[in-house]
Amino acid sequence: MITLTTIGHKQRRNRNYRRVWPVAPTSGIGTTSPGGALHVEPPYGAAGWSYFQSNTGVAPSNSIWGLALGANRSGASSEINLVNNTSPGDGFYFDQANGGGTYTRLMTIKGSGNVGIGTTAPVAKLQVSQGQAAGTYASGSSANIDWNAGNMQSTSAAPGTITMTNMIAGASYTLVLNSGSAGNFSLSATGLNFKCLPACPITAIVSKDTIVTMIKGGTTVWVAWTPGFQ
Repeated sequence: MITLTTIGHKQRRNRNYRRVWPVAPTSGIGTTSPGGALHVEPPYGAAGWSYFQSNTGVAPSNSIWGLALGANRSGASSEINLVNNTSPGDGFYFDQANGGGTYTRLMTIKGSGNVGIGTTAPVAKLQVSQGQAAGTYASGSSANIDWNAGNMQSTSAAPGTITMTNMIAGASYTLVLNSGSAGNFSLSATGLNFKCLPACPITAIVSKDTIVTMIKGGTTVWVAWTPGFQ
């Protein structure tokens, strides 16, 4: 069932021209009282869902979907979902049209959950080919480092304890200590054990920067630090 409301028009005169434009046209699919420009009622009684299917008459939970768009799929609030084929689970593709029937594939999300940028066959959770994955750089003066602000940071905090949060296993981090003061820096994070080369604590040299690189695996953080940058 498709409902189209009457499309009205307004006119506006201003000297030598007249502008005409539509006023509040609405279309309804599955409803006779569309509440917006396009109002689609859920065909299977699942509130908030709109389905675009290759097969008809079969409930979405048992069908092969072309694409399902909607909110509140599992009963939770403020949930938005894009759902592709359950079989064979080919995933999603983001393409750029080049004209003449050709296109360039920009990103691939496979049914396995692997994401590829610059590759159509990602073999890892995130694989970037023919380019680089850039992080975010943040600088400050605090002795509290939140790695959600970026995986490369610098701080001018005075020698003492550097407390870190939001370190993720398998990720690498770089911290530049540039207070210019000589002294020792200790590293701390709840539940983590730091192993340093050279040994901890980190010893900074007056008027020079120290670069600290870290890799987290499980509850261990391996640290390599180099002083004397100027």
